[in-house]
Amino acid sequence: MDFLRRFRDETSGNILIMFALMLLPILSVVGAAVDYTVKAQEATRLQTALDNVVLALAHEPMAKDDAELNALKVKVNKFLSDNYKTPSGASPTVTKITRERGSFSIEASATIDTSFMKVADIKTMDISVSSTAVWGSSKVEVVMALDNTGSMASSNKMTELKKAAKNMIDILAASAYEDGAVKIGIVPFATSVRVPTTTTYKAADWIRFDQFRVCSYRNGREDKCWFESHPDKFKKSNWQGCILDRDQSYQSDSNYAYDVMDIINPTAAAASHHGYDTADTTTLYPAVQSCPPSESALKTVVPLTTDFAGLKTAIDEMTPAGNTNVTIGVVWAQALLSSAKPFDQGVPPGTEGVQKIMIVLTDGENTRNRFTDDNDDSNEKAEKIDARTKLACQNAKTFGTVFTVRVIDGNQGLLKDCATGTTDAEKSQYYSNVTNSAQLTKVFQGIANEINKLRLGS
Repeated sequence: MDFLRRFRDETSGNILIMFALMLLPILSVVGAAVDYTVKAQEATRLQTALDNVVLALAHEPMAKDDAELNALKVKVNKFLSDNYKTPSGASPTVTKITRERGSFSIEASATIDTSFMKVADIKTMDISVSSTAVWGSSKVEVVMALDNTGSMASSNKMTELKKAAKNMIDILAASAYEDGAVKIGIVPFATSVRVPTTTTYKAADWIRFDQFRVCSYRNGREDKCWFESHPDKFKKSNWQGCILDRDQSYQSDSNYAYDVMDIINPTAAAASHHGYDTADTTTLYPAVQSCPPSESALKTVVPLTTDFAGLKTAIDEMTPAGNTNVTIGVVWAQALLSSAKPFDQGVPPGTEGVQKIMIVLTDGENTRNRFTDDNDDSNEKAEKIDARTKLACQNAKTFGTVFTVRVIDGNQGLLKDCATGTTDAEKSQYYSNVTNSAQLTKVFQGIANEINKLRLGS
């Protein structure tokens, strides 16, 4: 009886028994904390991966049908799988893709194995994340001044340019959060630019119909050529649509010569100092009776528009021919970005909430403009035109942001200086040196994404 009584009253082993009974719950709590920490870490990894994928693919145009949507899903899945794997090596699952005007969203999930919670028969945990890329709410007006000279026919440059330019149009069009939020124009240039030879342009009061290409001959062949003014001989019925550089006649400051800028009165209010003055013929745009050699098929200028399909058709119709005059491309891009006639499709420069962008692409050195002739050697001509291009670029930067692209050949220093920025480091963000024409699409995608100012949203 004493033995039983002592056994009943003995308490020295209770702690061990109690600990044994509590061990499973303690391990479950500690294990759950470890597993949930791992889950949080994996959710962060998956979120980072998804953010990268959204930003990488945000330039993709909106899917027009099920086939394009399925193709986009395949691309998203591959990119995400390449960027993230669970600890067990499993790929995540894309659960939803939303591609709307101005935004691109992806939702994804993954399943990870537990380590400690298995004792409670919880073998896996799910992770769900989402990411959205959205564009800024500002509107954009973009003009592409594109070299259409004969050298663009080599090294597949024109083919790759067409592909890149059309892809950029798709990217920018997809970012339009409302109708009119994105406008795009095109200035194909050689030594001249062209406009349609319709009645509207033949009657335009901003065009001066007076220029003729005049040549001297030796042994029955053209020897040297230059341009002369003969308004009394000009026949509009024979005009091919080519227009040359404006006059260099604003004398108080060479920066304001009409051939290098859209401004005609720098002292006037911003809304009224652009364009031309019918009372002053030196401000008008001089048409030439016959286009410079090979430029009669130069694609006509397309003013700012929201007709993105028409823009892509115009790009497809570009034909490389003629010599190089970067100045006229930059100046006409200014004219398109202006709100004043001859092209008034844009808003006034400096309008709040509207970005004005110029993209200048060329593959060669300046070789000819209206003011050079064959008596100049090639170096003299290039230096003369380079000086005008430099002034044109300075003036272009007053409109907005200037991106420049050199394709294999061309004056690197001139084009880099033409780009937005004051230091070499800043200019390098806006100047691209393309050494292989196949790089053009990637370069234009980068410019488009910079224009769109992509940011991660909630």
